[in-house]
Amino acid sequence: MPSVAESIVAIPELVRADAPLCHRLRHFSGVLSVAAGEVRWFLPFRSGAPGDAVAAGTILQPASVAFNAAPEVWLSHWQPVPPPPDHDLFGLAKSKKMRIDGDMTVYMQQLQNIKDVLAKPRVLFS
Repeated sequence: MPSVAESIVAIPELVRADAPLCHRLRHFSGVLSVAAGEVRWFLPFRSGAPGDAVAAGTILQPASVAFNAAPEVWLSHWQPVPPPPDHDLFGLAKSKKMRIDGDMTVYMQQLQNIKDVLAKPRVLFS
């Protein structure tokens, strides 16, 4: 079973392999911030093309939308069939297991795409 870090780093390649998702993302340019506990990664997108995941370290970088959850929450979210409320980003936020910050206009405009991007590691746990 991959670690949370390995799973997040794998997201860009998993997205690149999904042509329909890349097509739907073609109008999105921005950065998603994904934190698992104290560790954060940036997932940049330019016209829908994902760049490589960048570990935040001490780098301060703006992000369009930020997702913050404990590592065990991400592992539960990435199960092939996650239990409620871990199956959905809104469910995780409502249950206070995840914090979502940033530009909510961008988040709502790209909602299904972002959900699909952050669910990509599920294939690693099948």
